Amino acid sequence: MRRIPGRSRTKTSHARTAIRGAAILLSICALTRLLAALGADLAAEGLIYDIVSRDGVAENIMRFELGVPAGRGAGREAADMPAPYGEGGSGAPAEEEQPYVLEPYIDRPDPSAPVAPPDADAPRFSDAARLEPESVAVNNTTEYEIDVSALMSEISALPSEREAPVVLILHTHGSEAYTPDGNDAYEPSEPYRTEDSRYNVVRVGDELEKRLTERGFSVIHDTGIYDFPSYQGSYGRTDAVVASYLESRPDINLIIDLHRDAISAPDGSQYKTVANVGDGVCSQIMFFVGTDSAGLHHPGWRDNLKLALRIQNEMNARYPSLARPIYLSQYRYNQHRSPGSLLVEVGSAGNTLRESLDAVRYFADAYANAVLSQGFDTEKR
Repeated sequence: MRRIPGRSRTKTSHARTAIRGAAILLSICALTRLLAALGADLAAEGLIYDIVSRDGVAENIMRFELGVPAGRGAGREAADMPAPYGEGGSGAPAEEEQPYVLEPYIDRPDPSAPVAPPDADAPRFSDAARLEPESVAVNNTTEYEIDVSALMSEISALPSEREAPVVLILHTHGSEAYTPDGNDAYEPSEPYRTEDSRYNVVRVGDELEKRLTERGFSVIHDTGIYDFPSYQGSYGRTDAVVASYLESRPDINLIIDLHRDAISAPDGSQYKTVANVGDGVCSQIMFFVGTDSAGLHHPGWRDNLKLALRIQNEMNARYPSLARPIYLSQYRYNQHRSPGSLLVEVGSAGNTLRESLDAVRYFADAYANAVLSQGFDTEKR
């Protein structure tokens, strides 16, 4: 049989590339666990990024977990998201009877300043939804087996005389923005990103602050932009911010890291997430819950998962289709700092700001019910 020039060399080259890639991935995993065991967690995460960036090996695997974009302005792509993520489609929202006008943006006070006490007349409790573990969906990417029913039943009730919970809202990727719909045009710093906090995910945080305050929470909203001009290292920066807040405000017992997701089609266009609530359409909500599966210290991750399960149960009962499956990750996303910590994705780059403002109002209602009525235990551990 006549030999085709170059074919054997090509096969050999491909085999060598595959072996080299596997060896580097194994080395990364081993080095991560070693550094984590030594307490150098942030160093481990930064080293992984440097190796992946330099060698281009398994970029999508680590980029999704560490918040590293594939390119300037790129977000989490459809290839990174297991089904049914990305099913929002490109359909337009329901026709509006009246044009939407954004509420005026108000400059925030110093977030470290004392928080005013909640309105004594504000409603704190409402009837909790019945627990329906079978309605809760978890996309488990760890090696742990999760018993949803058992975890949901372990949460004890909060005494009614307890002081109002104190929640810290911040944004690791604060410049994340949405698709302009003509009423909220902004000057992008990068595609689907802006430092103008009237139009990025910080604006959604303002709405969440307002709604939780109305429900009797004491809310601290940090409006810093920690992902611009450098996206790399944003989790390290917010980790230091959270640690500082916890030191100066030991009464903080709940933390929400509010994000905007991104689900890209192969041609680069952005999918939107769609929830049908009442007669309208809004964005969907997804929780990222971190664990210690990758070797990083995070012993209290099950407490955070319990809270996410309870909130999703509330959303499913009150606002069906609002919640996407909980994403249980190998990595921790700074959630090791305090029990009651969640990373919350409000909509995607394909959604509009209006759709995400509507979604976070429904989320705030479910969140307040889960914490106050069903009684997530916010005692320090």
